[in-house]
Amino acid sequence: MAGDTPLDHLPPSLPADLRAFLDCTADVATLANGPIEWVEIPANVRGMLGGVAHAELEAAPGPRPSSALLTVRAGWASATLLAAIVDGVLTIDTSKLPMLAPRSIASGIEQFVNALNERLAANGKVLAPPSFGAGGMTLTKVDRPG
Repeated sequence: MAGDTPLDHLPPSLPADLRAFLDCTADVATLANGPIEWVEIPANVRGMLGGVAHAELEAAPGPRPSSALLTVRAGWASATLLAAIVDGVLTIDTSKLPMLAPRSIASGIEQFVNALNERLAANGKVLAPPSFGAGGMTLTKVDRPG
């Protein structure tokens, strides 16, 4: 895959299983519920959010098969986004981001999702439906059919 993508700029503190999953060297990763320690809220934004340095994630089964509700909280702000895997391809609906959220958040999510789907396709992989446990959501890659 040519070009510079968000997958080329992963934070150093990203959990090893998630890094390997995104690098296409592993087929399973879990997004843990709780603090997202590997994403730091910029210092200039923390004051608006009550001083928090990290957001928290809660992943729960979504309303349809192969979907998830991803709730992200940072201080007083929160957003619940619908993620879905359709024919092995990830989508995340960013239309429910708070009104005050900069457009760059939605475009960053969209760029990340597109880069991930492209990387998976380039490696002959697609996503299986997510699974859920007390600790979070597990994603699994499978070989792309036919």
